[in-house]
Amino acid sequence: MIDLELVNRAILNVLMNAIEHAKEKVILNLQTTQIGIEITICDDSSGFDEKTLQHATEFLYRGDNSRERNGHFGIGLTFAKEVMMKHEGELVIMNGNHSGAMVLLKIPFVSFEKKSKK
Repeated sequence: MIDLELVNRAILNVLMNAIEHAKEKVILNLQTTQIGIEITICDDSSGFDEKTLQHATEFLYRGDNSRERNGHFGIGLTFAKEVMMKHEGELVIMNGNHSGAMVLLKIPFVSFEKKSKK
């Protein structure tokens, strides 16, 4: 119904970013809603700066030069966004209410229905 391999890889990309930037804690929450599945990944980092909030899903965007030293190439969030779009969903990047970065991956049930009819 969905491309599980791509969705898993997208989630892992976001999760690995959170683990790398977290001070101590990463929270992964999966829930179903009336319209689909939502996966939220939060960390307790300093969060995204304003420029990164605007550009994080752009191909090869790294946010700061330190990421290059850690093997980041600016592809992970772009890939995750493309996977969500392929499934008619979305990827939302924001800062948490109190602190930390938060990424929300949404896959609507319509994606499941269309794929099962093929």
